[in-house]
Amino acid sequence: MVTRRGSAVTFNPQMIALAGHYAFTARAAWPRSPREKARVERRVGFARTSFFAGRDIAAPLDELNAAAREWCLGPAAQRPWPDDDSMTVADAFAREREMLVALPRAPFPADEIRSVSIDQTCYARYQANDYSVPGTCATATLTLVASRDTVRILDAGREVARHERCYDRFMRISDPAHIKDIAARKRRARAMSQRDRLLTAVPRAEDMLARAGQHNENVGTIARTLLTLLDTHGADELDRAIAIALARRSHHPNTVRHLLETRRARRGLPQISLADSGTGANTGSVRGTDPAAYDAPKPDRKRNRS
Repeated sequence: MVTRRGSAVTFNPQMIALAGHYAFTARAAWPRSPREKARVERRVGFARTSFFAGRDIAAPLDELNAAAREWCLGPAAQRPWPDDDSMTVADAFAREREMLVALPRAPFPADEIRSVSIDQTCYARYQANDYSVPGTCATATLTLVASRDTVRILDAGREVARHERCYDRFMRISDPAHIKDIAARKRRARAMSQRDRLLTAVPRAEDMLARAGQHNENVGTIARTLLTLLDTHGADELDRAIAIALARRSHHPNTVRHLLETRRARRGLPQISLADSGTGANTGSVRGTDPAAYDAPKPDRKRNRS
């Protein structure tokens, strides 16, 4: 029931659809008037003391439903009919069944449908449990459809996730494909963030990366090397070295590194090794050598062998 003003009752649209599907009339009892449904309320106490007493309600739902059906057709059906002690509930139901219409072939669609907000970790929360979705759905508002057995998540009517429904609480239900997709997107986002930092500090680096891409070089590895050089030598020095390397038609980061080390040697500054820079970069190149070492006298190999 949505609203009520006196005898004027506005039912929930789902309730009207249910009544139409199974051909029954809904009647709204007055609030705070238990006498209007006393017989119905008494049956609740009967089920609590007869069926649920001593039963493990944490058992699987299918098992509980099977036990409930057996109870309805057994002990519950054999109790005396309240209006006539000479017959049982089963006898009264058999007599009444002849006046009932047949049930529809298709059951009423009773799935719960609601809007759900996806958090930044790509999970949708439903009844204190979290269900994973693909990485493309982060921070979106989607539609969750819950049946007795499944939880489906839709994006504009298109199913993006399907999980077995969990009746525990505070559980995280994950699809391995979603986890793999989220991890890959995080890696790409992290790489793009680092690349943006490089291009913001040294815009000329974009020309070197573009030229490397034209020669089918690993642009990601080159970008990481240039980021390391940015951290160790600074933006101005790196920009100057990249400009010289491009002028020499070179797009390899080792050329840039050699230019930076040569300039530091000429200025009397100590050399910087990428292995000692603390960045953990792995460029696949050998450690640089001080250019002054090439001018040092070579040892007499013959004298050393004697």
